[in-house]
Amino acid sequence: MCRTNARRLVPLVLLGACVQYKSITPPGGGAPSPKALPDVVTVTTRDSVHHRLEGAEFRHDTLVGYPTRGNRSHLVRIPVSEVAHMEGRVSTLESNVSGGLMVMAVSLALLGPLLFILYNPST
Repeated sequence: MCRTNARRLVPLVLLGACVQYKSITPPGGGAPSPKALPDVVTVTTRDSVHHRLEGAEFRHDTLVGYPTRGNRSHLVRIPVSEVAHMEGRVSTLESNVSGGLMVMAVSLALLGPLLFILYNPST
């Protein structure tokens, strides 16, 4: 039972190490529009409402995208002037490699001696 749970946990930890969130500056006040937004964007509006959007893009002075939960056929439109904070989920090679190596090193350091004790026939 314990080994099965550990096998299920390792891929989740590795997937968690694959992404990071980066702040995105919305266009306005002379700032240029980002050329391409990440696949998933988290937006906080000035009235503290949180939106998580897929396929988001800027159309003139409006951020447009589809919600990741709920009614996915409903297009969400948020005026840029209402955006308080915005960040995107970005996958980076550095975090993938370093996160994977770190998880493997910790797993070997913790599980290695335990497996040796369990499977080493005592004489």
